Amino acid sequence: NLGGPPEEIERRVRWALDTVGMWPLRQRPPHLLSAGQQQRVAIAGALAMQPDYLVLDEATAMLDPSGRHAVLALLAELQAQGLTILLITHFMNEAALAERAIVLKAGQVAFDATPRTLFACGNGLGSLHLSPTPVTELAAALARRWPEFPADSLTVDELAGHLVARLARVGDRLGGADVAFVDAVGLLEVPVGVPAPDGQE
Repeated sequence: NLGGPPEEIERRVRWALDTVGMWPLRQRPPHLLSAGQQQRVAIAGALAMQPDYLVLDEATAMLDPSGRHAVLALLAELQAQGLTILLITHFMNEAALAERAIVLKAGQVAFDATPRTLFACGNGLGSLHLSPTPVTELAAALARRWPEFPADSLTVDELAGHLVARLARVGDRLGGADVAFVDAVGLLEVPVGVPAPDGQE
């Protein structure tokens, strides 16, 4: 498409397919590729153009969880290599992974900040027709139960780290890991969104 010499085209195609992990399947007919593999081939086609920016519209739509995870892992790798990626999505867990979140409402920019700031809006998300992710919803519930608990966790790893630190403090204060385990079990019995009674751990 760019009118480059054949050897340059071959080099770019090889590099792009290698980058998305599809070079070993280069001879496979497209209709025999999974949806996630087809999506990676589509991304390779864009990468072969060597763009400064990669714009993806609902790149993980219609993919199963494993396919979605593979595409998101690929995008994270490309972003780490310095490629600027603009991802248009309705999946809030994907928005939580971004460096910057822009929300459109009625064709206008209604929000432009970090995902952490976005999900800290709490009930304000409803005015944007958005919902919290399971992680941010659970983090908010834990913060209602334990006021010192960080309410702005975005990922499972981040939330787990805060929770382990909290339970470790409880175990240290009350005599050991068994107490921390009991505290964790008690937590699971409290419905999300229901604050603990005053004075209860």
